Amino acid sequence: FDVLRPMGYRIGLAGKNDSHLRERSFDFFRPYSHTDGWKPANAPPEFAAIDTWLARLHSHASLEPAPFSPEVQYPYRIVSDAIEFLGEAGPRPFLLWVSIPEPHPPYQASKPYFDLFPPESVPNRAAGPEALAGKGFKWRWMRDALEATHPGYDRQWRRIKSVYLGSLRMIDDQIGRLMAHLRAQNLLENTIIVFVADHGDYVTDYGLLRKGVGLPEALVRVPMIWSG
Repeated sequence: FDVLRPMGYRIGLAGKNDSHLRERSFDFFRPYSHTDGWKPANAPPEFAAIDTWLARLHSHASLEPAPFSPEVQYPYRIVSDAIEFLGEAGPRPFLLWVSIPEPHPPYQASKPYFDLFPPESVPNRAAGPEALAGKGFKWRWMRDALEATHPGYDRQWRRIKSVYLGSLRMIDDQIGRLMAHLRAQNLLENTIIVFVADHGDYVTDYGLLRKGVGLPEALVRVPMIWSG
């Protein structure tokens, strides 16, 4: 951002602001967190309702479908914001950061994504909590902390994993929507796209959720794809 803006690029952010820059650093600024999405002045009430619902999950998982349509979910809204930015960019070159908070606790998905990967069909995990005996104190401490907050959660590990996979598919569809828009506006061939994640997730491997202890492949092997 600091390099390209003085060179005449239009600078935009749609999504989670992990740059920690302030709004004044951008020409277009639509920030989201994991439980708070940007809202226009005339936002429908569902935009505020999903914030409240996500916060009540306490960074855990919803074992029921999210009571909101996919269009209310952050990935859809963030891509809509990105498309709005592209429509305003004009002939200037642009740098646009599209930062989708999901997949991330709280794990959740709307229908039809909630049902796409039934629990009985999800892949087996690398290991369950029985493997923690040989992993060291920090790993066992994290398991105990999660169990204290959400007792018995590991009994639902297949459902939690299925929700995570549904969330991934929800994101895939929105990335596809953004790519289709770039193609339709004849922007795709002249745009460099970098797809990257900041960290992985246990998603119930070793009986753990989220991140926070150790450096296993599940946490550190993230995608970085360049196109263009």
